[in-house]
Amino acid sequence: MTRTVAIFASLALSATAAMADDTEGSIFQQEFSGIQSGLNEIILNAGSQNPASLETASDIGTAAPLVGGNVDQLITNALNVLVSKGSVVSNATQISTGSQYATNLMDGRNATLADGTLRQMGENLANVITAEQVDSVTQQFGPGAMQDVTNTALLRGNAGSVVQIGRNTANIVEAELSIGLGSQVFPFNSTQQINNFVRISDAAPLPAEMAGFDVPERTLIRMSSDASIWQEGTNMGNILIADEVRDVARVFNGQQIINNHIILDDIGQAPPQITQSGINVANFVSASRVSGLTQVSDGVQIVENRVTDGSLADLTAQVPQYTHVAENYVNVLHIRAPGNPSGGTLTVLDATVSASQEARIPQSSVSGNGRQVQVGNAATVER
Repeated sequence: MTRTVAIFASLALSATAAMADDTEGSIFQQEFSGIQSGLNEIILNAGSQNPASLETASDIGTAAPLVGGNVDQLITNALNVLVSKGSVVSNATQISTGSQYATNLMDGRNATLADGTLRQMGENLANVITAEQVDSVTQQFGPGAMQDVTNTALLRGNAGSVVQIGRNTANIVEAELSIGLGSQVFPFNSTQQINNFVRISDAAPLPAEMAGFDVPERTLIRMSSDASIWQEGTNMGNILIADEVRDVARVFNGQQIINNHIILDDIGQAPPQITQSGINVANFVSASRVSGLTQVSDGVQIVENRVTDGSLADLTAQVPQYTHVAENYVNVLHIRAPGNPSGGTLTVLDATVSASQEARIPQSSVSGNGRQVQVGNAATVER
């Protein structure tokens, strides 16, 4: 049995401001100051209803304990999106001072997922441009902008698997040829945040808004031998991808935060495999030629991966197969090998690199054994 609940919040797409054959290119201006909020909430109540008879999302909310099958909760929010492939954009301005929230909740403390997979995914997109060439661009995420993904699974035993994925992207330009004069700004009081939370318990504490909710006692159900929990978060801010990037100033002073947390009231509830991954990227450029680029960062990047018991004591060493990734990247240049759209071979002298990078940013990760990476003011060159 598969049940899917999906929300796609409003997509703000600009209309073309100039004819496609206009040699001077098109001009776009997009501004957003509102709120996009997507919520998927499933509460499983004990009862006599047969899960096989459920037909709609509203049925799920009053279902009996699930005995099998998959449950999907998917949300996508998008604002200030410009897709103009194969054409020239002479000037584009995108400003977002609003908020995006993607919230998935599975409250299964009164029921059990006997098998299958619970999949929760939330994604927020703000200030996105795709074109053949962008001559001038201004992208600003803030002040006071927010992208938040929260995936929560409260389970009374779970013999199946749980997958939680959160992705936030703000200020990204991808051009086939070049990106010219402009700026990308991510101010101090703007935030990208992802919270992935799983609790498997006999009687998990109730949220304040559910005080008095009756949670009957029940025997714990152990994870099956092929079950797993996967938590993944990715924040990306100020991204440029093109063959050539020139005269662009980028400032990242905001916050990128990822929290992956699993609470097991009994270590016997641990699945054989647990994977937790958090990656923050700010001020990233991938191009063959870069000139007049300035990147400054005074923001914050945090990744926390935790597996604990109810008292928050660490359990990672007791999980049979535990893998974690905690990576923070700021002010990174990826200089690709030069290509030549007109044919022939370009020399290294044709592929210039001129850039200034300054980072005064705290980067931190908290997790058990696994890969931890902190990178600031870095360049990789392929020649």
